[in-house]
Amino acid sequence: MKTSAAMMTIAALAIVPLLRGQSNIPVPKWEAVSIKPCTPGGRGGVGRPDPGRITVNCVSLMTLIRQSYILFANGKTMNLQQTKLVPMDKGPAWIDSDLYTIEAKAETTVPSRAGPGQAMMLGPMMQAVLEDRFKLKLHRETRQVPVYTLAVTKDGPKLQPAARGNCVVQDLDQPFTPPPPGQAPLPFCGMAHIMTNGFDMKGATMAELSTALSGWVDRKVVDKTGIAGAFDVRVDGSNGELPSAFAPPPPPPQPGVPPPPSPDPAETTASIQSALQKLGLKLEPAQGPEGVLIIDHVERPSEN
Repeated sequence: MKTSAAMMTIAALAIVPLLRGQSNIPVPKWEAVSIKPCTPGGRGGVGRPDPGRITVNCVSLMTLIRQSYILFANGKTMNLQQTKLVPMDKGPAWIDSDLYTIEAKAETTVPSRAGPGQAMMLGPMMQAVLEDRFKLKLHRETRQVPVYTLAVTKDGPKLQPAARGNCVVQDLDQPFTPPPPGQAPLPFCGMAHIMTNGFDMKGATMAELSTALSGWVDRKVVDKTGIAGAFDVRVDGSNGELPSAFAPPPPPPQPGVPPPPSPDPAETTASIQSALQKLGLKLEPAQGPEGVLIIDHVERPSEN
């Protein structure tokens, strides 16, 4: 079914009643949603946050699925746990190539309330849009795959307990509160902040450190340290151990010049191992579970 360039609008979209996995949390409804093909040359991304409203510009269906079922699936925070997204066998190429702009306004039941926040609208509420308008059907599986376990070295951990008040808990449904004049905003607890020679985390659990490491090495990292609590962690490559993983990106190549090769995953993993030794930690190859999200069926959005 071919999508028209005209704007497609739906009102009072039926929404699944409860947040996935959290049976006591209701999912707000949409008052109106419009879906239209991206304007040629349009710039992709999420528009400026506005409570109760969302605009997602020029994104593919695959990006929308990753965003709503993985990144913001719990409707509250940004989930950085790795989940593989697998298209159906011989899936249509348009789920990666066709770009859509979605503008939506949440239904407000109490006039004094600003409406749901960005994470709720990009997550569970967007799931309802995809299931209703794109006829999306998918299921989850857990598979055993090669992983790394994060373990403690024989010399024991060398971790610094988290300092009080040096980070804030991430809650994307709450309005951003700017810091006092002259002060920088506090980082989110448990989020990795990339530095030139490593990355820094405030108030991070070992599970959150494992998630951050998963983004750099060639396998998912699973916490097996047995260490409880939160820590201020710096994965430090200032002695040159992490040139591939954390060096600033090179400038764009000149026309006709091929881009530089991507870092060797094995080299990056070895660099991470060297940096973790300073913390009394190490990565060990193992087999472990990996979440897989499989697309079973999808259609182009229909006109109203």
